[in-house]
Amino acid sequence: MKSYFISYEAFKQKGGSIKTTTITYDEVLAVLTMHMERLDKQFSLILNGHLPKPLHEILDDAFEQSHLYKAFYTQHCAHRNYRYRSLSKNRIKVDFTLSYRMNRTDEKDMLTEMDAVLARITTPAMSTLERVVAVHDYIVRTYSYELHTKGSPFSVATFMKEKRGVCMAYALLFEKLMDRLNIPCYYVIGQADGEGDGGHAWNMVEIDGAWYHVDVTWDDIGHAGNHEIRYRYFLLTDDQLAKNHQWDLDLYPPCTSERFKAMHNLYDACLVGDELVYPHPKTAYLTAMSLTTLQTRKLEEIRVQYCTYANGLVYFSNYSDGATLYTYATETKELTKCGADQVSAIHQSASGLVVTYENGKTDQIAIESCA
Repeated sequence: MKSYFISYEAFKQKGGSIKTTTITYDEVLAVLTMHMERLDKQFSLILNGHLPKPLHEILDDAFEQSHLYKAFYTQHCAHRNYRYRSLSKNRIKVDFTLSYRMNRTDEKDMLTEMDAVLARITTPAMSTLERVVAVHDYIVRTYSYELHTKGSPFSVATFMKEKRGVCMAYALLFEKLMDRLNIPCYYVIGQADGEGDGGHAWNMVEIDGAWYHVDVTWDDIGHAGNHEIRYRYFLLTDDQLAKNHQWDLDLYPPCTSERFKAMHNLYDACLVGDELVYPHPKTAYLTAMSLTTLQTRKLEEIRVQYCTYANGLVYFSNYSDGATLYTYATETKELTKCGADQVSAIHQSASGLVVTYENGKTDQIAIESCA
């Protein structure tokens, strides 16, 4: 990763802290990150030493790269202003005024809810891959892409409250959930085909020492009534994502492993223990993939859709029997028909499953355990 700034971690290792007010130009990014992590609105810094380029360019570069560290905080900084004056030769005082899309109460509420979600969808026994899958699937099933929201569509607070937002909110929530799980993750800023001039945001995540791209927004192809899981933009290499995304490769670690290529054609999947259960991409037969070996096995020779896991069972629409609601117990292999109405969607929320039928009827199924 190329940047003339030292990293947030390197600054802390050399003894730097929020109390450090006199810094060199290469420490600007780290100190700004610390202040934004505290949601500080006004503060001053003194830059000491020769500057390799004009000060306003250094400050602009620091703000543009601030998403590399503590993105949940730095990207909630909505507006920034600064003014500066020379104190002496090679000493400049800079006064900052910042505003944010969240406050300390918002932060506390969001972190409390995030921890409750993670306690529900993950377990200590899960592998890193299983946890990443669980978070990816939770976001896709729970949230919808929408620019028009009551609060800011860029804010995670709005996203978690209204369950709607844009790519920035998707990527920031994913990054923060990874942070709470101690899984290395970057918030990535770039461009994507069809996204216009406003830019696009996604993530990079580290699994077993290798980095991968994850674009949760582009994997969310559902709507308010049905959020279908797919993995087309999940754990990709640089080359795979570069077909329709562009970003500054110098700012991020390279993603070169094709280990999870077999997952990219999966859809309507659900996580069951250490396996994904889904319709086979070609036959639609009920199939499972081990997340340990990435090997697959056919569970039942029936055509299925909308696979959703809850209460120890896989719920799905059985197209081999009129698209009616069925459940499947992976441990006992018990297949059970739940009704005669044709299913049009299965939606999962924190409170339960909502099964919608073609005749307009809906069923609510309480979730006893999502872990």
